[in-house]
Amino acid sequence: LFAEAASTIRSLNLSAGGLEVGMQQSNSRLKYNLDSLAGAVPIWKGGSDIPFVLVIDEANALKWLAENDFSAVREFMQLVVKLSKEEGRLHVVFTSSDSFFQRWIEEQALASLHINTYILGDLSQSESHRYFLELIKSLPRECQDLFPLDERSFDRIFYLTGGRMLLIEEYVYQGIRSMPTTRILPNEKTFKAILLAKSGLEQKLTSAGGQPYTSKDLLDVLSAVVNAGCGYVPYMTLIQLVGSAKVDYMIEQNILYYRPESENYSDLQPFPTSSVVTPTGTHALRAMETLLRNLSPKSAENYTDS
Repeated sequence: LFAEAASTIRSLNLSAGGLEVGMQQSNSRLKYNLDSLAGAVPIWKGGSDIPFVLVIDEANALKWLAENDFSAVREFMQLVVKLSKEEGRLHVVFTSSDSFFQRWIEEQALASLHINTYILGDLSQSESHRYFLELIKSLPRECQDLFPLDERSFDRIFYLTGGRMLLIEEYVYQGIRSMPTTRILPNEKTFKAILLAKSGLEQKLTSAGGQPYTSKDLLDVLSAVVNAGCGYVPYMTLIQLVGSAKVDYMIEQNILYYRPESENYSDLQPFPTSSVVTPTGTHALRAMETLLRNLSPKSAENYTDS
């Protein structure tokens, strides 16, 4: 029933690429389609009944859409309030990797919308090791023999990948690709994810003159993150260092990742007590360390002057 009603919303195209609105349709038509959807969802009666859950993946696309047709986004968000809080027909879950999506939601003046934020961080080291073992078990025997499986050996892998499952997979598959030649597992100097992150930082550093921040600003921020020693820096600390506009722009460029204050940061130790800024992953932290370590005094002086 829900899928049938959703199919009537021809002005909304929910796809893996995001949410787009057909601009050719009027807002009145959009409202009609949204109302049709709302009317098709039964009211949750509580008890043992399981309510509908509407999951909107890559919901940060709503931000891009709002720049072109804010009224359409407003209609959609009003539907969210109506279906969830006002009528109790379903729960609505927005998923997003955008650091500032929660801030954007709160800025929409939807004061009546109750928002609970859950941050899904990376796996712990023990969880990552179990995932690694299961991944290795799924490989052909000749590939399994390439990887040491004990916890002590995994320390080195975790140092490169952290608890990001995708990076653990990349590490394993890069190791498999080395079998016909070197049979050498990836390290800090060869792991592709680190090299790509380092290349991206170097590009940002050399083009910083055309950004709201200078090369010195970027180096100061990278140094603060690396020297913190725990993988994160309080958001306000960086703001005091270079200013909020510069920090926010670095976050928007995916140089850094912003995490609002939350109760479920199991992957950050010690547990932060305020909003923090982190690298975009452990691989990015390793890239920052390598970049700063390899920066010659003369190069650092040149960047400081820019």
